[in-house]
Order: sequence, then structure tokens, then C-alpha cells
Amino acid sequence: MKHTPLALLIGGLVALAAVAASAQGPVSAQGVAGMSATHVTKSGITAEQRAALAEKLGRIDAIMRAAEADSANTMSAEKRQWMREALYRLPLAQVKTIRPSGNVRATTEAIDRAAVQAKALGSSSSDLVYFPFTPCRFIDTRNVGGKITGARGFDFFVTGATYGGAAACNLLTLVGVPTGNEIAAIALNMTIVDTSTAASPGFATARPAGATGSTALVNWTVSSAGFQLGNAAVVSTDQGTATDELEIFTSGAVHAIVDFNGAFAAPTATLLDCLWVSSTTPMPTANTYYTRTNTCSAAYLLTGGGCWFSSVGNQQHMIVNSPALADLERTWFCGGKSDVANDTLHGYARCCRIPGR
Repeated sequence: MKHTPLALLIGGLVALAAVAASAQGPVSAQGVAGMSATHVTKSGITAEQRAALAEKLGRIDAIMRAAEADSANTMSAEKRQWMREALYRLPLAQVKTIRPSGNVRATTEAIDRAAVQAKALGSSSSDLVYFPFTPCRFIDTRNVGGKITGARGFDFFVTGATYGGAAACNLLTLVGVPTGNEIAAIALNMTIVDTSTAASPGFATARPAGATGSTALVNWTVSSAGFQLGNAAVVSTDQGTATDELEIFTSGAVHAIVDFNGAFAAPTATLLDCLWVSSTTPMPTANTYYTRTNTCSAAYLLTGGGCWFSSVGNQQHMIVNSPALADLERTWFCGGKSDVANDTLHGYARCCRIPGR
């Protein structure tokens, strides 16, 4: 399978001039699929977030094209994928700090520096968050639906099994959103197969459902049952009232295979995921100092803790995090003594993490 350069189909995010592509035209390195002006914006994604995503994708495309021009360092497919997804995760403010460079190493170091400085979610009002997941097949018209001619819509509220893909390819579960309204764009790979009944040359594209732009994502120049060609893209989704979020448009009858790699979605405020870690230390001897430590698991960080005694005698205790402890971020230390024999020292740690989608 031949992979042509990544296309960014970012139409519908902002009012950009549509780049029309004929069947004879080359695959665009930065295509734009326009969105119908009659669509009403859904509440899940704001116009500011859509504009910020369009700007970020354009900047990422420029950074990637410059890095891929480095003649001294040819990037592997894995390196290229890592670099793109690392840039997707950065808020727009950090992407702006990275200057396009014709040097792979310099670009990698710039991404690492920006990632250290980045806020976890960026601006809650303007940044969309990229949620990568293990690639899964959402559409395979060889199994369901047959060849596509013209436009065919696809609904994110169902699983890939509906469209010939995998039942586990469930966007609402993978991204962790209640509806498709929160998904602004999808990162995908699309492959066309079998152009034997399609006029040549021809083209196919992925775009928001109801869009009118036809910038090519994949072009073919041969009418053949064995022909196949793939390309990757970030495609904005329909933000109107239609049932379908995504649409594939072809100039002739071809099979389409679409794998989803990740999605851009609106950030959401979520409660911390917290738990208590507690334990006790027997205190058989009166007026003897005893200690108790409680440690959070590797997936959690310490946010607080405490200790107390079982009896009602005259106790003394202190609550400290000793510098000698190996893991200050996860361990709570308590110490104390009691004037009552056979007392018990109780200790606890409060362990929390930020839940992911």
C-alpha cells in the first residue's frame, strides 16, 4: 500500500477558502473540505475552539513538512507518527513556540521542551484536546454497504461493526464522551480499493457530513480491481443537526477502508479520582515512639494524610514527610507515642489522580 503525504482536511473549522480538486488533481498536502453554511453549530464545540484547531493543524503541517525535508535524517514511519501525535497533544500556545526546522533532531528537542512547559489541557475556552487510541477499523465497505459512489454518511453513535469494521471501534467509549457533539475532528487513515468500475482518473475524500468541498484525499489513475491507495488526514466533523458526523465522497464507485487513530474533543472538567490508603501500627509499650507509613500506588499521587490513636490517653504525635523517604510524592509518614500501653497508631494517605477520558 502506498501512503501519500498527510492531508489536513480542516474545512468547517474556520471560514477558509475551499481548494477545489478535480479528478486529475494531485492529493493536497493541506486540503480544505468546506462545510455547509446552513449547518447550526452544536453546543459541544465553540467557534473559538474550531478556529484554534485549524490554526494548530496548519502550524503542525508546516513543522512536519520542514522536518521531513531533512536530508541527513530520514524519519521512520514510527518517528513520524510519534512527532505528529506529540504535536497534536500540545496546546496551541506551545505549538506556536516551535519554529519549522529542516532538522529532525532540532524539531524533536523543540517538541520535548514545549511538552515540559505545556499546561495539561491548554485553555479550556479555546484548546481542543487530542485523545489518541489504538488504531481501529471503523469502515470497510467490502464487508458492509458495498462500493461508494458520490457521498455516504457515517454516524459516530454506532460502532464500526455497523459499517464493516470492528465492534470495538466505538468512538464514544474510546474518547470517553457521552455524545458525538464533543468530537471536533478525527485523525484517520483512508484506503480506497478496487477502482475497476470507476472512471479513471478519479478521487475520494473524507469530510464533515453535509460538506460541499471536494479536495482530494486519495487519487487514482488506473481502473483496476487490484488498485489500492491510502492516505492519512485530520478531518473535522459535522457540527450541525444531522445524524451523521463524517462523510466519504468519491467521484466513482470504489471500496473505502477507514481506520481511526485518535480524536480532537472539547476539554471537560472532571472530579479527581481519589482513594484512601490506611493501616495501623501496634503500640505495646507506653511512652515509646512508633511510626506508620502509607504509600500510594504508582498510578496515584499523595495529596494529604493523617494519623490518630485508638485510646483516649495522653498521646503525642507528629505528622511529617521525612526527607529520608524515597518517594515523597506518594508516601505519608506519621509518628507518635502514647502514655497508654497496647495502644494503636492509625495512619492514612489520601491518593488522587486526574482521570482521563
